[in-house]
Amino acid sequence: MAKKLQVSGNFLSEGFHLLGIASNLSDYRLCHFINERWSIGLKKYGDFAVEPVEEGFSWYFYYDDHWKTYYYLMANRNAGGFLKKEWKQFDYLLILKGSIDSDLFGERIRQLRQIPQVIGVFQQDLQKTKNMDVFLEALEMHELHEIIIPSKPQKYPFKS
Repeated sequence: MAKKLQVSGNFLSEGFHLLGIASNLSDYRLCHFINERWSIGLKKYGDFAVEPVEEGFSWYFYYDDHWKTYYYLMANRNAGGFLKKEWKQFDYLLILKGSIDSDLFGERIRQLRQIPQVIGVFQQDLQKTKNMDVFLEALEMHELHEIIIPSKPQKYPFKS
């Protein structure tokens, strides 16, 4: 008789922390406040989309080399709808990837809640979210195309 192997849990989401942010701030203003409060350097890159859509969602990225932490800030809504419908109460999604001290993480949430015009900041359980593995994979693919590949020097640059 053949044995079946099952993987329990969602190992792909380990090391990821998601904060849903409700705010009427524009994306660049929210990014400015986060950069200021956390002393990081989120920077805007090409819009993010999980499926082929007419309009993507604004996407900001920062890698903290000292703490080995990745920061992704993205809009959860645009003129075409929501990035993640399960979180339609949030205007922005802030994802942190890396090992983060729980005390530091709690302090970060408190600092976000003090930003003017931020209505609420809520930590979300990635284990209970449908298709989160697909979403995180798309996020990392977007990072690959926007950050990693363009930063590598070409071996044979084109001459015009």
